[in-house]
Amino acid sequence: MLAAGVALAMAMVTPVFTFSPVSSHAETENYSGVRVVQEGGFIDIPYGSIVQGSIEHSGIQPNYVINPPSDAELEKFLERARKLNKQKIPLWEKVEKVLGIVRRAMPRKDYKDPRYLALLEKYRRTNRPVPLGEYLKIRAGVCREYALLTHLALKEAGIDNKFVYAFVERPLITRAEYGLTALTREDHAFTVIKDNKQLWIVDSYSPYFNRQSYTGLRNGISIYNKHAPAQDALPGFRKIIKVRKFPVVRLLDADCRETISNILKPPRVKILPDQSPVL
Repeated sequence: MLAAGVALAMAMVTPVFTFSPVSSHAETENYSGVRVVQEGGFIDIPYGSIVQGSIEHSGIQPNYVINPPSDAELEKFLERARKLNKQKIPLWEKVEKVLGIVRRAMPRKDYKDPRYLALLEKYRRTNRPVPLGEYLKIRAGVCREYALLTHLALKEAGIDNKFVYAFVERPLITRAEYGLTALTREDHAFTVIKDNKQLWIVDSYSPYFNRQSYTGLRNGISIYNKHAPAQDALPGFRKIIKVRKFPVVRLLDADCRETISNILKPPRVKILPDQSPVL
């Protein structure tokens, strides 16, 4: 009986590392010729898809278009990762090279970066999803964009991984002299890989989660927990409270070339302060 209980508990915290499309909608009303292929969980994002942004949950980030063939900036970025695919180097060395590619491409990671906010505003005003390459042009983003780019770059480098969006707890302020840590709770995006039958976080945005054990984070971990090779352990408690049932991933049908071509055209709109868009 005890063994069965332990097995059930492990099943609750350790996901199956496969992509199983889940859909409660045949199509979305927002885009014609588009079908839902997955809603949250462990996501493998296909090319030719639209990934839900926070705007559908009262946030400020528009949806994303993931289609390298029609997105020159994204294609150029992914080409750097493809060069790693044939290199015979250890897994974590290759992971580190991918993280370097992402971080060099996206040096600005402040939520209040004016370039970032202006890009979001431009596409929100025209009610259009943003091609992921637009963030590469301004070299700015936050955890969602970092995780999307990391997910795609890892795949191109030959490393199977999944995109995950979760509600987490992490240190806000560390007071080592008192042994106290102030914690904050927030949504956070990252990727997960499998190595030696264990799941590990690969996070190009936050050092608090990068290279940490996924199972350990589900239970809550601190500096003393086991971590992946070459990781500098940071102080403070952090935990994955739950994996979200979003973002929704919508796949464009094969015959919707015109649809995605129109989506990828930059909006022809000039945004003026405190005014409606000027077409």
